[in-house]
Amino acid sequence: MNNISKSSSNKGASRGPPSPLPPYTPEELRTAAHRADFAVIVDNAETQGYALQQLMLMDLPLLVVVLSERQLRYVVPYFDHRCGSVATATSGVAAVKDFLDRLPSFRPREAMLEMVSPQASVGCFVRRFCGLLGRGPVVEARDSVPSVVPPAGKLART
Repeated sequence: MNNISKSSSNKGASRGPPSPLPPYTPEELRTAAHRADFAVIVDNAETQGYALQQLMLMDLPLLVVVLSERQLRYVVPYFDHRCGSVATATSGVAAVKDFLDRLPSFRPREAMLEMVSPQASVGCFVRRFCGLLGRGPVVEARDSVPSVVPPAGKLART
């Protein structure tokens, strides 16, 4: 099995030393993702998680290694059970074995399309905006925005 393993550089972060790894280009990320069956993420904080979102949109499951589950939202802002697994200091090897056993069942692209697609973003905005006004949404945002996310075949790994 191939995997991607790279820590984030946390550019601009004031805590900790900069990453010893050089920055990567979008093409290098795509090339590595096409060769991989999964990605291993070892980090303590991610700025926006754009590279991780791209990996998940390419349907690449993530094994996220964190010190505690509480840290997860800072490492992978958009993540649920369909995206992969989390290994902590206490779950260790058992979590890695579970991840490998369940590898074929993960659906990170499906999760990302539900969480970060234009429809999901508009729906979230409408719900929050209406919540601020103390009203329910007037329109169903999911049906009012055309999809601009490419079909899975355009990003599928070979």
